[in-house]
Amino acid sequence: MAEGVAAGDIAAMEVDTARMVEGTGAVNPDAAGGPPAGVAATNPLEAERALTAQTFLQELCSGLNRDHGPNLSVEEVTQLARTHLAPDAVTHVDGLLESVAPVTGPEGFMEFIQLERAAYRTMSLDTLLLAISPDADCAFALSMFKMKNVGPWHGKEPTHRMSEGVRIDELRFSVDGKIVEAWCNRQMFEEERELMLREPERHHPAVFDPSLLVPVPVAGEGEAGLTSPQQLMRVAEIWAEAWNMAADAGPPDPDALEALAEPNLHMMDALGLTGDDGQSHPFTAIHSLDDAKRVLTAMSQRYDVDEVVQSMAAKPGFNAVFVHWRAKLTPRPDAAAAAGGAADVAGPAAGPFMAEATDLLLFNPTTGKLRAVLQFRRPLGSDRRWVLQSSSGEGKAVPMAPEQVMVA
Repeated sequence: MAEGVAAGDIAAMEVDTARMVEGTGAVNPDAAGGPPAGVAATNPLEAERALTAQTFLQELCSGLNRDHGPNLSVEEVTQLARTHLAPDAVTHVDGLLESVAPVTGPEGFMEFIQLERAAYRTMSLDTLLLAISPDADCAFALSMFKMKNVGPWHGKEPTHRMSEGVRIDELRFSVDGKIVEAWCNRQMFEEERELMLREPERHHPAVFDPSLLVPVPVAGEGEAGLTSPQQLMRVAEIWAEAWNMAADAGPPDPDALEALAEPNLHMMDALGLTGDDGQSHPFTAIHSLDDAKRVLTAMSQRYDVDEVVQSMAAKPGFNAVFVHWRAKLTPRPDAAAAAGGAADVAGPAAGPFMAEATDLLLFNPTTGKLRAVLQFRRPLGSDRRWVLQSSSGEGKAVPMAPEQVMVA
């Protein structure tokens, strides 16, 4: 995977894109709260997975204490958990942040969710986009939340403040439709920011603008369109491949990114670990295509990167693709001599380490090029040392010996 993006992939995509642009019609003006007019009904398996995902969000995660619907009893939510979660299901209750250890099975989930709902009442939870993977083995959901702190949390008394933000949930399914693994990526509550961040005043999370999510024309059965799920996922795959690099393959061509992304491309750090001025992680401080080119060049001077897409999904009729990826970064022997970047972040580590993120890629509905990325990423060692408080999981992201590196 580390050979980098092939020039042929870019060239072929440019030809296909040019053909599609000629036939692109008007964008459906309907609001993005539901599918645009003309979206074909999902097949029964996709509909079943979508219903499970909605049940997970609205009933399992919110049902015990909510303002936007009737409250369920512990017994009712427990029964739903046993129905939808596999006995050994792993739930990453705060997603890739992992300040809280993952829980196992319906019982582990219930133990955690009772504590969280006792501390935070769900005032609203609106799902903006729900997508099922092509094999129906995975579901992603983008939601906006409002939560009120009504009880103790992490040993602190309630503040009764309101927290608003965005979350991306990912569910992996067994063949019989049980949830076997779940990631609940969400932006921090206000109380958590003060507890977990060393300088919360300098590390604000990105504010997601729902207008970035745009309804697009839906191609007919068997047709390829500029913004069809197949085409957008193809671009997403090439984008991921573009960040693979190896010393023996030669330096990457930053200009190749021009075929994939808009000039005003920007990265939105959902957790705010990058820092308001990009001071804590220059590799994720991307506010333009030129920034992305700079980062690609800087990373190629320091690391061999092997990025592997774990899962991906897109919903017909929308300009977005969910991607969960992992990457093994191996510092190059001559990396210490490379210039640029913050020393602690960009400097070589003692051994290979892992980067991991769940992204929502948002595309220009006219050109089909990438224009924004909303990212929840796992904290790196530098984040643990300089951005997060020591009680937020210090030591979880230390560099790993080669035999310890998780290879997807």
